[in-house]
Amino acid sequence: MIEEGISDSSGIEVGAIILPELACILANGMDASLQLPVSDTSGIMIDGISPTIDIGMKTADGQTYVDDTWSNQEVTVTASVYDDSGISSFVYSLDGGVTWSPYDSPIKLKEDGSYSLVLKAMDIAGNETTVQRTVKVSSSGLKLTPTLELADGSPYTSGDWTNLSVTASVNAKTGVSGIDQITYTLNGGAPQAYQNGDPITISAEGEHMLVFAVTDKAGNTLDSSIAIHIDKSEPTVTFGTNGTERGSASARTAVNVFDDASGLDPTSLRYSW
Repeated sequence: MIEEGISDSSGIEVGAIILPELACILANGMDASLQLPVSDTSGIMIDGISPTIDIGMKTADGQTYVDDTWSNQEVTVTASVYDDSGISSFVYSLDGGVTWSPYDSPIKLKEDGSYSLVLKAMDIAGNETTVQRTVKVSSSGLKLTPTLELADGSPYTSGDWTNLSVTASVNAKTGVSGIDQITYTLNGGAPQAYQNGDPITISAEGEHMLVFAVTDKAGNTLDSSIAIHIDKSEPTVTFGTNGTERGSASARTAVNVFDDASGLDPTSLRYSW
């Protein structure tokens, strides 16, 4: 029983209240707009403890996802909530609390983007708990655009033979996560750091393989291979005759043409007497 005759700050008098056996008074924490002295506290329960929310996050391959890091896989978020007095609502938001949805099944995040995840639970007494996580997914958007140019300023096509130096560069773009690193290798050598758009000039004779690679912050990778063939050496021509110092009604000669690099262009062969 709560004694009658007690008034709150507004002067409103409270009549006698009889609490039945096992009655339960629930308040938001220990605060109340009307404070009443209680002569017998047996059977009265006050819930001032907020709910407990447990969260688990996994990538598609079953690995634990670390909060606020980039992933190139789908991320699944599972959550559970506990409270002695019972839960009245359990909701989540993917935009930092602008819009809310009931949590009733695991949350699957696979579209590229950065998600500001908020989970909020309220118990029957009105106590509230919120937890926040940031989930970042980037699985697409990588692009490498090479530019190839001969020493005379004309365009060069990968794999063609030329007798001029070749300058190569590449422009790398990524999706929402951004570029982590760009590298290049020449003829199977060790990877070298590359600054986006910087020119690389190849002048030495031979068949060269230039490979550009870009990695984004989510771990996605893309590479582009460019074949550069340079031949600056002239072909070799040898010939001989079967003639003698004496006059002859006919003569013949054997002509051999060699090129060890780019090879011969048959249409370019000419002779004259």
